[in-house]
Amino acid sequence: MKILHVIQQLSCGGAARAMLSLIKYCSLDSRFKHQILSLLPPNLSGFQNEQLTGLQDKIIEGNETEIKQIIEEADIVQVHFWNSPEMYEFLASSLPPHRLIIWLHIAGNTPPHILPKMLINNSDKVIASSPYTLEIQSLASLKESVKLEKIKSIYSISDFARLENFASQEHQEFVVGYLGTTNPVKIHPNYIQMNGDINIPNIRFLVAGDETGCLQLQKQAEKLNVSDKFEFLGYIKNIKSFLEKIDVFGYPLCPNNYSTVELVLQEVMWVGIPPVIFAYGGAQRTVIHQETGLIVHSEKEYQEAILYLYENPQERKRLGDNAKIYAQKNFAHDLIMGQWKQLYQETIELPKTLHQLSFNSDVGSDIFRQTLDKYADPFCKSLSSDNIQELLESDSIIASSSPVLYNISGGGILHYQRYYSKDAYLSFWGGLVWQKQGQNIRAIAYFKKAIQLGFPHWRIHWYLAKAFEKVKAFDLMKTSLQEVINADPSFGEAKNMLDYYS
Repeated sequence: MKILHVIQQLSCGGAARAMLSLIKYCSLDSRFKHQILSLLPPNLSGFQNEQLTGLQDKIIEGNETEIKQIIEEADIVQVHFWNSPEMYEFLASSLPPHRLIIWLHIAGNTPPHILPKMLINNSDKVIASSPYTLEIQSLASLKESVKLEKIKSIYSISDFARLENFASQEHQEFVVGYLGTTNPVKIHPNYIQMNGDINIPNIRFLVAGDETGCLQLQKQAEKLNVSDKFEFLGYIKNIKSFLEKIDVFGYPLCPNNYSTVELVLQEVMWVGIPPVIFAYGGAQRTVIHQETGLIVHSEKEYQEAILYLYENPQERKRLGDNAKIYAQKNFAHDLIMGQWKQLYQETIELPKTLHQLSFNSDVGSDIFRQTLDKYADPFCKSLSSDNIQELLESDSIIASSSPVLYNISGGGILHYQRYYSKDAYLSFWGGLVWQKQGQNIRAIAYFKKAIQLGFPHWRIHWYLAKAFEKVKAFDLMKTSLQEVINADPSFGEAKNMLDYYS
């Protein structure tokens, strides 16, 4: 059975790691042959040498005609899904008939990582990585017959082989570890202050993750005068040696995170380390409160949970032991591989059919809007309303987008703007985001680009004027204000501002 895996980019990220674990253990059964199509050039820099063994032979490349031929020859096409313009372009392209499995690497209910109904309707099977996703409205509202026919939940799995011979190292301090994404799209926005304020004499926080995020967190720690409590390791390849040094896994994610089962939670539980997490996203379905870890609902509860585990080592051991038993029962490779093999067998019995997403247009801003499904309202109004108050309110909502929603590489506004670089509205929305962040020079550049691309509404000059004011470019500010007044003399705020500076 030939299975073609399609992923936005093969890298050392969580989705790719889950895919590679699936391929590794499924390939032990000679009936299954796997290939990987990376829509962007693979980034293999984060892998250890042993992980690359045999991997490059599975990666396919080719032109459009060759890729279509490979799809035609595949028994099953398995798309590893999260919102990205590259993946949506692939799903909207004209492809040969195929059997399509969508494997969700996102919870599916926080923008931009939404599971839209058009994606469900356009697939043969939709597989959630966590039972949490089965509860979201777009799946829970489906007819029972549709759920039974095409919706399943199968845990993502880590490659636990890299944890073999795990042995905790003795240490004098109480060590709380964090391993994962360290930028604001995932980690709790108050991670440093929340942990830095915990009053334990010999506490130390080990933080490992992407280099840029670690540097930002280090600056926050220095600013808050708590840097002596933290050690920032950057990206690490050997997670076993990291986990051997910690007592508790403090994993507070941001409220609107897109987490599913979280491979790193599986890994810490597998070796018997108790996690402390917030009740946000799919991660909350991986941990059982007071049985395999602690689930909290506020920063105060998080701090109390860490203190409680410090003061109660026997409880820490009980939770860790339970977590290990639970993980090795529920995340075992044999169990999950059996579920995948059964799914593949069910899928191959279906006929190959045409699968092609249909968007209302090929304009980037309109495609982005449609991927957000029911969360698209402010973007719809920003695109089409003729009521100035409604436009300004919608723009304000867009400007206040979460780091996840405006993410520059994870399916957010800035990612789509970079991909559809000639789209005026995406440049405009990017300008709104940067302006809200206080990045006025960047905002000005984005607004100017939007104007050059033909942005049709005068309000962009109002935003430009306020950005010029912040950088003290008063002549340019006055020019922008005059543009607003010429376009709509009734817009009193522009006239008042111009009078103030005249």
